[in-house]
Amino acid sequence: MRTIVPGELDLAGVAAIARREAALVLTDADRVAIEHAHSEAGRISAQRPVYGRTTGVGAQRIAAVADDEAQLRRILTSHATTSGPLRSRERVRALLAIRIAQCAGGHGGVPLAVVNRLVQALAEDDLPDVHEGSAIGTGDLSVFAEIGVWLLGERPGLLHAGDALPLISSNAATLADAALAVEQIRQLSDAWLGVSALSARASRANPEAFSPQAATAAPYRGVLVVCEVLTALWPAGRRGARIQDSYSLRTLPHIHGLLLDELDYATFVIQQAVRTGSENPMFADGTVVHHGGFYTNYLRAALRAVVNALADAARASNARISALGQPGVTGRSAFLTDGTPGSSGTMPLEFLAASAAAQVAGWDAAYGAVSIPLSAGVEEFAPYTSQLAVNVLSGLAQLRVLIGTELVTAARALADAADWPDWPELDRLRSVAEDRRDRDLSGDVTIATRCLEPLRMRVAEIRTAG
Repeated sequence: MRTIVPGELDLAGVAAIARREAALVLTDADRVAIEHAHSEAGRISAQRPVYGRTTGVGAQRIAAVADDEAQLRRILTSHATTSGPLRSRERVRALLAIRIAQCAGGHGGVPLAVVNRLVQALAEDDLPDVHEGSAIGTGDLSVFAEIGVWLLGERPGLLHAGDALPLISSNAATLADAALAVEQIRQLSDAWLGVSALSARASRANPEAFSPQAATAAPYRGVLVVCEVLTALWPAGRRGARIQDSYSLRTLPHIHGLLLDELDYATFVIQQAVRTGSENPMFADGTVVHHGGFYTNYLRAALRAVVNALADAARASNARISALGQPGVTGRSAFLTDGTPGSSGTMPLEFLAASAAAQVAGWDAAYGAVSIPLSAGVEEFAPYTSQLAVNVLSGLAQLRVLIGTELVTAARALADAADWPDWPELDRLRSVAEDRRDRDLSGDVTIATRCLEPLRMRVAEIRTAG
């Protein structure tokens, strides 16, 4: 198992730790930074008012309190108020990894002994039960309060006066969901690009639309990447059946290119937050700073941009699936049937894809449109990024269904035209693609989704070589 240090934790690393394919380890410099921040928190709190240590929290920030064990327990037990099902172990591993990396930044004041215990929990897979919580994009307080209560019961004496707010003041759970979602979408987007190339081939598309020359008409990195991949996957010397194709084929570089570019920006936003503790208050340069750096509007905007790009790509995928059922596009029978009069062929796949696409488009529900003042009006509004992140992560199965459905349809058209590509990744799909009888196609879609990972690897090799 490979090891990752906090300063190098990225989205792929978070996903690897979540799957127990990698371990997070602290460096000596991390330990020094964590101890220094904890020492500074104690020193400064003895000299001036500090939120959450010498005061209550939220609207109770005006109430002076004794920084004692009773205050520690009050904050943790009250903020552990939660509901909903337990988070998966993968999500808990991811949020612990990010919280440890944030602590290693040396600004929040969490004791080293607590961070060491979280590292141990990851290493031994000895995880606390963590529920969905009540975060709204301004701090995953309930999630980490639950973890704090777990520490109180599991290791009495590990947490001390003043340690409650430093532990729970984090968006690491929201960031974990966003990181896992974006990393999976990135992998699926590469597989989808391979599937789109097969749809273009089956549709007898004009390759001019994704030629190197066409890439210069829209000078964006994502467009260039898509054109390079589609050109590499296109049969050498093959021309299209039409001068100009419909938008779902002709604008494929722009639609999928935008998705790639938005994924890049979302990755940047998440990784900045993963490696930067946004605890409030923070201790730096010998002083304390009370701030709003925990507000996740950047993350929300980045996730919404990814979802909007996905919605466009999903509509294009639906259009390609529909076009593949048209004789004028493929040169094959309507709906790619076996020729039996009245057969449905791939028609049911259009409904399956449309349903999946609608759910993908629905990920960007109106989170943030609601404005509910909280905590006596001190917190007047919230970005609701936490709900958006979990919505995207939990809905990725529908995206796989959509991509798998397009692959089944394209494969069926290619098999019917005796134009099967020499791609070992598709071997398991060929026999069902050649069976064009009316039947339940659910199993075909399942087989197709199992081909997505090897297709992703093929596309990734092309991207790496480019």
